[in-house]
Amino acid sequence: MLQKNMFESTELKLEEELENTWSVDLQEDEITIETETAPVWMRIEAEANGRLIATAYRKCDWNGQNRAPVLISHTVCHSEEAAVQWALETCRSEATQPDVSLDFNTVPVEKVIEAIENTDAVFAAVSEDFLARGLFRINYHVLPVGNISTLEDVLKEFDVVEVAGQPFLLRFNHVLHTHVHFYRRVPLYSEGTFGLDAISTEDGLEAVREFVSTDADPIPAPSQTVEVEQLIQELIRADSAGIGVEPALSNEKELTFKVWITPAEGYDVVGSYEQVVLEGETYDLNWQFNCVDGPELSLLVPIYDSESTIGPGAEEIDEGLRNLRKFVERDYPQTFRVHEERVN
Repeated sequence: MLQKNMFESTELKLEEELENTWSVDLQEDEITIETETAPVWMRIEAEANGRLIATAYRKCDWNGQNRAPVLISHTVCHSEEAAVQWALETCRSEATQPDVSLDFNTVPVEKVIEAIENTDAVFAAVSEDFLARGLFRINYHVLPVGNISTLEDVLKEFDVVEVAGQPFLLRFNHVLHTHVHFYRRVPLYSEGTFGLDAISTEDGLEAVREFVSTDADPIPAPSQTVEVEQLIQELIRADSAGIGVEPALSNEKELTFKVWITPAEGYDVVGSYEQVVLEGETYDLNWQFNCVDGPELSLLVPIYDSESTIGPGAEEIDEGLRNLRKFVERDYPQTFRVHEERVN
């Protein structure tokens, strides 16, 4: 959570920059901004990892409700200055917009779930973070033999989905198999591929209704820091077939781990970790999970390969950590070799 005095500074900057028709209210780790002269209000939330989540809503006439809030903007800000700039620009651009009626382009969630089942999607879920803030963004996956565009084609005429009497902005996001998981997501449908349990559309419909009706909070964003030795051991205990670091996607600020494990299992193991400590230095964590082929570590910084070791003994882990330390000591080269070539 951000220091309260920092959020108070954000509040003061907004009050100084905005016209006096806007009110700015600070409540612990959240700032709300609204005005009586325009049908719009905004919220800036502080997460435990220091990021700021900025959302804006337009109050619309919808389904007989006067001025129901509909999401119009969702932004992640990495600094106080960025959040202030977003708020100022949003206030100025939205203050002159007219009221909007959304009755003509609303679809009930039942029809959305039905459409998912009748397409080639083998997986579908909505982000808890987005759903809690008014965005119904469907993350879905279609196998290479299927038609990716079918789901969007069926629902293309709709902009808003109704869930438990509330409007949610409808969006679509096709994901690769490496991102097929339910971590921090509400499951809508699964055929049981890529290590997931099968989820019927009936169960998906019940899950999303329950999340909205109970005003459930999303799982907190990852904020924990872990020592690299512990991280590797946890992944091996989860039966990872291989672990490496992608040199082309790693630098002095972040490390990208490639792990041969299903994304569903991978995110359950490491989802709460945002940073890793190596030799006293802290790095942001990025992940690539693979459950289709491999492991293939020849182009990576090799850390662990189940096919070349009898078991996850301390000696094998130490060798992988030595490779990672060499990579760091060589100042993060774009390619990495365990052994230097001999000069004849």
